[in-house]
Amino acid sequence: MKYTDILKIIGLASSLVMLSACVSGTNDTTTDANAKETTNEVPIAVITPATEQFIIVGDSIEFKGDTSYDPDDNTPLAYKWNFAGAGVSTESTDAANPGSVTFIKSGVTRVSLVVTDNLGMESDKATLVVHTDEPGVNRAPTAEISYTIGANAPATGNVTVA
Repeated sequence: MKYTDILKIIGLASSLVMLSACVSGTNDTTTDANAKETTNEVPIAVITPATEQFIIVGDSIEFKGDTSYDPDDNTPLAYKWNFAGAGVSTESTDAANPGSVTFIKSGVTRVSLVVTDNLGMESDKATLVVHTDEPGVNRAPTAEISYTIGANAPATGNVTVA
């Protein structure tokens, strides 16, 4: 056997190894002999409203998830909402924007959203806490105060009245 024949065999063997690597890949990574590796990034779940909520029994909150996104644009996204805790008009939904949800019992509700991209990658869970009080419960108010100290030196702060 000649030296050039050995090189041809080695070349053929390395081509088979590359083909084997392409066939045995996972859903999350794509390998191609002529292209670089691409990875499926985790989508981002975003709940609106974004901050902790304080309401009275019977009040409703308008929930939206349509600002959730996938960094590598593997869309459309699938949505999974869960409203665990105090009684609500909707326990769960797969709508991007579940709309108005009424809170019918006092307590703490942990609202969560998970989105899944079209390749099956799930986001981390986004969570929002809703505190629902009976009518007549008096929570301490909060206020923001702006004032000026000295010559043109503005200052701001938060105050809680207990």
